[in-house]
Amino acid sequence: MTAIVDQLEKEGLVERLDEPADRRAFRIRLTRAGGRAFAEMARAHEDWVVELLSGLSRKEHDALLDWLAKLKISAWRFVHE
Repeated sequence: MTAIVDQLEKEGLVERLDEPADRRAFRIRLTRAGGRAFAEMARAHEDWVVELLSGLSRKEHDALLDWLAKLKISAWRFVHE
């Protein structure tokens, strides 16, 4: 994780902030450039998902959302039991 944060910091996408409660730890915050990069990636991802699902009918789309909701519940139970 540290190497990823180091690289993102080097690219000016994140900044490290001291954690007053624990001198061994720090918080990470997106910079303005990081926020813009994230927004671009989020838009591209949304476009990809819309395109991916464009071949489904409304009924199929609704069924997929129902199945994904069930999967989410099942995964949560698996992790927390």
